[in-house]
Amino acid sequence: MRSWKAFVMVSLLSALVILNVRQAYLYQEEVALVEELEELQKEKYEENRRIRTGIAILESPERIDALAEDVLGLEKARPDQVTQIVRKERTN
Repeated sequence: MRSWKAFVMVSLLSALVILNVRQAYLYQEEVALVEELEELQKEKYEENRRIRTGIAILESPERIDALAEDVLGLEKARPDQVTQIVRKERTN
């Protein structure tokens, strides 16, 4: 009877050790995955920042004015060449 109890105790202890080792392994895998995803997030953030900076440069009024003048040969309108059309709202 005593050897039976000892066998059960040793088996349970072995199972707990195996489960603990497995849990530690799975935890390390998750930590590695989180670190990989954090690195990817940093890369995407930097890429997004570079793209936004590029868009801001391309949208700058000075650049657009220079392109309009140099490439398209356009000139800025003088105030006497500008006509404003204001749409009146209808009243029912």
